[in-house]
Amino acid sequence: MKRWDAGYLVTDAKYSHNAGDEEEYIDLVPILKDLFIDSGAFLSPIKNVEVAHT
Repeated sequence: MKRWDAGYLVTDAKYSHNAGDEEEYIDLVPILKDLFIDSGAFLSPIKNVEVAHT
């Protein structure tokens, strides 16, 4: 995990087609919207994100 910004994640990922890491971007807001979850209420309590298992 490189950065967390109110539902926007920046991380490195490893894929079998590439020997090196690739930077990936995940925006949780549209995902939560598609699930009919209020993104503001869901994301506002989150202050820190950590990777527990790799």
